[in-house]
Amino acid sequence: MVMETTVKQRLMEYLRFKQVNMSEFGRLVGVSNAYVTSIKRSISPDKLQAIASNFPDLDIQWLVTGEGQMIKAGQQVGDSNSGVIINGNNRISNSPIDNRQYYSDSPDVLKAQIELLDERIKEKDAQIKEKDAQIKQLLDILAKH
Repeated sequence: MVMETTVKQRLMEYLRFKQVNMSEFGRLVGVSNAYVTSIKRSISPDKLQAIASNFPDLDIQWLVTGEGQMIKAGQQVGDSNSGVIINGNNRISNSPIDNRQYYSDSPDVLKAQIELLDERIKEKDAQIKEKDAQIKQLLDILAKH
């Protein structure tokens, strides 16, 4: 029988994998050294945001639900010479995955994921605005010639 892991266990597994001690984790995320050991059921949205910002290779969905892979797809694993790349979650599916069942009792998790997606949207909007400005400059240059 496979035993389900908790958010706390998955976070500790990731920190061991990354060889990050509790003190370093606390400093990066802005929590006390004892924060991880005090986690009961879930992690608050603001802490999830801080974790995602400081550990971009960590798959937050895996952390919260245990589904998928610990390291995001396409992230390099091991040292820079290992050449080992995780490139997916090894699932074959022709239909979208419906993850709603994982969030039915976790509105704080949904809020955290929405905040992460909002942050990504803001980043993409800024990139679009930058590209629009570059296109305008190029069109101005072309118009002069």
